[in-house]
Amino acid sequence: MARNHELALERQRRYRESHREEIRAKGRAYEEKRRRAAGMPALGSPESTENRRRARKLAGDEHPNWKGDAVGYFALHAWIERHGRKTGICSHCGASPDPPRGRTIGTEWANLSGDYQRDRDDYAEVCIPCHRAMDARGLVHGTATGYGYYGCRCKQCRAANTARKRDYLRRTREAVS
Repeated sequence: MARNHELALERQRRYRESHREEIRAKGRAYEEKRRRAAGMPALGSPESTENRRRARKLAGDEHPNWKGDAVGYFALHAWIERHGRKTGICSHCGASPDPPRGRTIGTEWANLSGDYQRDRDDYAEVCIPCHRAMDARGLVHGTATGYGYYGCRCKQCRAANTARKRDYLRRTREAVS
């Protein structure tokens, strides 16, 4: 009895495997037909491989995905990282700072004009404190944000940060009691 059961299970397993392979073959044929109808070469074919190789060789405005000046913020910073040569010396204050953890050079690219264009001359290599100071266009003195985010250490910003800390401690103590 157990032997017949094992044979039945084996037959079912073989059927499932052959059926699965049949379905996969139909899917591959369907996908190939769909790609041909769309004018695309079949995956793995020499034409498809050649197209990928050709696209890899294309760079800049020759690449089909090139956006020109309609590029986004992060893509533009990646572009300047690739095309700009860093010296490790701040062009603003002349310091050559130690790099923070996870970096090799202690400077960053800062946009000078505020118009994010694909122009190397519109970027300067500056240290992190100078970059924060340059970006402090929205800095309002006498606020905790000026102290924490912008790194301003003027008397007004320090006083605002101390008041923020005091208020936070007072609220947490009230919540506990």
